[in-house]
Amino acid sequence: MKYSIHNITEKRDLLPDVISLGDSQKKTLGFLPECAFEDYAARGNIIVAVSESNEVLGYVLSAQKQNLVCRLAHVCVRPNARRQGIAEELISHLKQHTSHMNRITVRCRRDYGIDVFWEKNGFIARAETAGRGSKETTLTIWELALQPTLLSLVPDSVKILVVLDLNVLIAAKLESDIVSESLLTFTYSDEIDYRISRYSFNEVNRSSDKIKRQHTRDLLNSFSVVDKCPNHELTESVVAIVGEKHRYDANQIASAIYNRAYSFITNDTKIISHSDEIARKFGIHLYTPTEFVVNYCNDQGKDLYYPAYLPQSEIQFRPIGEYSHSNLFRKYKASGEKKHEFKAKTTINPSLISEYSLLRICIDGDEVGIVIYFMKGQQIIIQLLRLKQFANHLHTISIHIIEKILLNAVEMGATEIVVADNDCGALVVSALLTAAFQQTNKGLVKPVEKGLITPQQAFSRLGINDADDELLSVQSLFEVERILWPAKIQGLDIPTYIVPIQPQWAKKLITAKDFQGLLYGTPELILQTRRVYYRHSKGTMINQPARIVWYVSQNKHPGPNKCAVGISLIDEVDIAPVKNLFSRYERFGVYSWKNILETAGGDPYKEMMAISFSKTEVFKTPVPLKKLADTIAESEVRKLLTVSPYRIESKTFEMIYKLGFRDGR
Repeated sequence: MKYSIHNITEKRDLLPDVISLGDSQKKTLGFLPECAFEDYAARGNIIVAVSESNEVLGYVLSAQKQNLVCRLAHVCVRPNARRQGIAEELISHLKQHTSHMNRITVRCRRDYGIDVFWEKNGFIARAETAGRGSKETTLTIWELALQPTLLSLVPDSVKILVVLDLNVLIAAKLESDIVSESLLTFTYSDEIDYRISRYSFNEVNRSSDKIKRQHTRDLLNSFSVVDKCPNHELTESVVAIVGEKHRYDANQIASAIYNRAYSFITNDTKIISHSDEIARKFGIHLYTPTEFVVNYCNDQGKDLYYPAYLPQSEIQFRPIGEYSHSNLFRKYKASGEKKHEFKAKTTINPSLISEYSLLRICIDGDEVGIVIYFMKGQQIIIQLLRLKQFANHLHTISIHIIEKILLNAVEMGATEIVVADNDCGALVVSALLTAAFQQTNKGLVKPVEKGLITPQQAFSRLGINDADDELLSVQSLFEVERILWPAKIQGLDIPTYIVPIQPQWAKKLITAKDFQGLLYGTPELILQTRRVYYRHSKGTMINQPARIVWYVSQNKHPGPNKCAVGISLIDEVDIAPVKNLFSRYERFGVYSWKNILETAGGDPYKEMMAISFSKTEVFKTPVPLKKLADTIAESEVRKLLTVSPYRIESKTFEMIYKLGFRDGR
């Protein structure tokens, strides 16, 4: 049988046939909503095998998750086309499609008896986990390394907390609703800690049907329960949004917020209508089962970083002053933590009193957490790091706090940070892992480095003294650079682009405070979380992994003018209709729909480029246009053009980097 392999973006008209084939095999693949297929297709994450007569013979469906991991969700071949090598060919094309990533992982039921297929295609059986279906099953976790597995940044064991409304459980378990049931069995469901609120039991008690009450209670007892929210003000704030008629739902949502859940899932469309307002105020999303599956499959549900909702907020570290162990314990104790255990973590070693820092963490003056740390040689040891049980946008705040701590470590000349507090909470741990901390027997540890360093120096900092050719690959070195950031690895041959940006967007993307530092001669290293910059998709194509040198164009107002002001690392380059891009990246803020539409000439379906970037540093000395042009002329013997992204060589980047940090960093 003759066939060809294509990305769905080349054969968009075949998507209905792909969906139909997937639905026909849902007994083994599991149910996936049609809109989830559409979302995968929009991201170019479906590869299809097509016969000469344009029939879909098979497809693979995958998602590129955090930390350069590709999660394979479906491998499907039409029954009458099997055993002809189509599945193997699809996997081969997936490897090419994801060659820039670290690894491909897939979960497959053991009782399907296809272990030989995965082994034949280079996968290894890394681990196993229990399935969540109605039958007791075991899933094997298969992994294919695309790059040397030098470091594992985010272990799969970090689960997110999701609170389920009673109506979702009843639909899934007692009414056999396939959409609700898919929530508990879809590809990534084993990454999620599903729980219920205590209010569900009271709701069950209102039923007049004794048998139904018993069945429902048995169902509820099979799930863990989140703590009741003791914060009356929080509950009333939720009631004010959803209405007094929905106080029961408000109590559940408040419990989810208080317990730092990522989302609350319900089939109640009246409650869902308040999702945006709840997200803006509390940083938690309300989803239907379908919406959650679609968002989570492509990492939008898991990554609840919402800088758009903290536009002018500033994180400050202030001295704790006099404090009581009992008062701190009441505010910051971890679940199950004993008072004497907490006291041990808040007790200062008298012989090291001058080395200790006891700080309150404040957002716009309001305390949201505390941190206690001390210097031991060149090592910063964080003895305690806690956030309040409830604070708006706690996930976003966690990421910023970790970056602020990293900033302090760089300024203090530390070479390593150790977080010794093993009860700092799931959100803080998630933020630490995102910032490339590694789990060790000492706690979560991150080496701190700065300036230009050689690959050998980089590996030495990671405890690797004999790096082979695989570890010296471009992809591996780029991963090392991310982990040792703000250090830069000399000779790393990845694309670097000088990207022009208008002054008004530079101020917002680099942040007004840090940009102002360039005016007054006191710029500081910033550890930015992800931001997104939009531009026309025509012109120079931007590849990844890559670096950006930000060039501020003509500025009519006081401030940096025609100069390079900083550098970033590119996380992702996304080209799609502007309407789709805005829905994906709205949570990053900075750009309003009006701004984006103006850039697209008023056409919501015009293709634009979204550059997602992070790890931004502001130069201590802006590099003026003439100096940039002279550097490129000296290094590459060509002329600089600043009207669109302009690619430069790695040696040129290093020269510009040194100019931006004249102190030698």
